[in-house]
Amino acid sequence: ALIAWQRDNGYNGSGNVIIGSTQWNRLLASQSITAVRLRTPIMIGTRTTHTEVKTLQSFLDRHSTKDLLTYSNGVYDSFAGPSTISGLRQAQKTLGYSVTGRIGIYTMEWHHLRVMATNSRTERAGVTLRQDVTNDLVRSLQERLDRNKVRDYFSHTGGYTNYMGSVTVNGLKAWQTANGYPATGQITVRSIQWYHLYSQLAPVRKLDPRCYTSGVVICASKTDRKVYYVNKGKIIKTLDARFGGRNYDTQGRLRTYSTKEGSFTVTRKVRDEVSYSYGNTPMPFSVYFYGAQAFHYSYGFARDGWVGDWGSHGCVNLRSWSGAEWLFNNVSVGTRVVVYK
Repeated sequence: ALIAWQRDNGYNGSGNVIIGSTQWNRLLASQSITAVRLRTPIMIGTRTTHTEVKTLQSFLDRHSTKDLLTYSNGVYDSFAGPSTISGLRQAQKTLGYSVTGRIGIYTMEWHHLRVMATNSRTERAGVTLRQDVTNDLVRSLQERLDRNKVRDYFSHTGGYTNYMGSVTVNGLKAWQTANGYPATGQITVRSIQWYHLYSQLAPVRKLDPRCYTSGVVICASKTDRKVYYVNKGKIIKTLDARFGGRNYDTQGRLRTYSTKEGSFTVTRKVRDEVSYSYGNTPMPFSVYFYGAQAFHYSYGFARDGWVGDWGSHGCVNLRSWSGAEWLFNNVSVGTRVVVYK
């Protein structure tokens, strides 16, 4: 449907659209025009009582450049009183509309206001996050880097913070490089780059129920392609992972290998392990949990990333050297392991 709309409106038909872009706003505008053709819009003006007044107040309260509904403190009602109308007039002036103090529900002007509303009352346009900045929005940036659906760009050990330190800056630089932006290590809130990063946000992680215990669990999700270090039900560290897949056996024949699923415990640890069965391949920071299967750093995975259905010979490969070392140092023989789809 998006490709068809893009071609009808002079775009390249990529099937992709960046939230907040000119194309996005034009699409919203075309929706509002349809709504106007279907029915005369309901108008909100002075002393109007309607449930959608709450929506309007929310738009004004969360406006990206300025809070236009200062009285509310996030509490909205269904009455368009003086504060609501005053905020609407300011918005109309800012956005270039006639300053009437009246607005039609679902019109182009309505959708324009909706686009300008932020998801967080603190998410104002123009804020640039850079090295050593302290801002609540740094948490949002860290989460977007950490939950990126392509790869994990944020290796953290203590959760998200409001401080823009070297881990966050380096993660942002890596993402910028991978997505064709200059690796500046800084980003402006509500910019095209900000929305691009947001568009790659993976769904909220749902750990396997077996991961929620009173102690430490290493949880390995094949679907997420992640290894989670979980303590008391909270994800402390997240690592990119590659599981068993297509690979060559010791005779040079192509086979498909699988990482064993289930509940296990760490049986042994070898810091400088080598796989003598497969060409003396180094396996640094090996943490064994099922027979010859172990979590370990992989030079090949670090170099190539995920390539189709190719994978390990059954081990759980880790992309990050520092992450693999951290995992090795923070688990003990007997630590619980859960591998699941």
